[in-house]
Amino acid sequence: MRKAGELIVGCLTVLVLIGAGIGVGVCIFGVSIDQNTPTAEPTAVLTTQPAEPIAAPTDTPTSTPVPAVTAMELVYAWDNNPVAAAKEYEGKTLDITGKIDSIDDQLGTKFIILSDGSSFGITGVQCLLRDNQDDNIAALNKGQSIVLRGEIMGKRLIYIAARDCTVVST
Repeated sequence: MRKAGELIVGCLTVLVLIGAGIGVGVCIFGVSIDQNTPTAEPTAVLTTQPAEPIAAPTDTPTSTPVPAVTAMELVYAWDNNPVAAAKEYEGKTLDITGKIDSIDDQLGTKFIILSDGSSFGITGVQCLLRDNQDDNIAALNKGQSIVLRGEIMGKRLIYIAARDCTVVST
């Protein structure tokens, strides 16, 4: 009887670890549930690769000023009305101001999480950085105020995601 109990505990441990691994994969790769599917079964949509090729970004300044928002304005917009927030912000390049909550590199993807600096925040803006930003990233610290420029992708789990981000000012 003891071996059966150990086997059950072992199986449950493996299932928990597999679930945690899937959760980490979802956070890293931005898998979301497609809520527009009319079927009863949710459909996973991988959002890390665009459906069509994107032109290589350039670092040349534009003559049109880039709109500015705070990280928390984006979070509050999605919390208040996700449909309106997506319509207003998705696909647009913005200068995003916030405090650095974390700086990380996972599977070769470097990103910064911006928040309002409160210790109770569980959401923010995840800025996926361009590869050419290593020198800028190395000079940053957690808690530091910063402005990052990037294209808003929308809400991914708990974060508002932005891609092709560059450091504008610290």
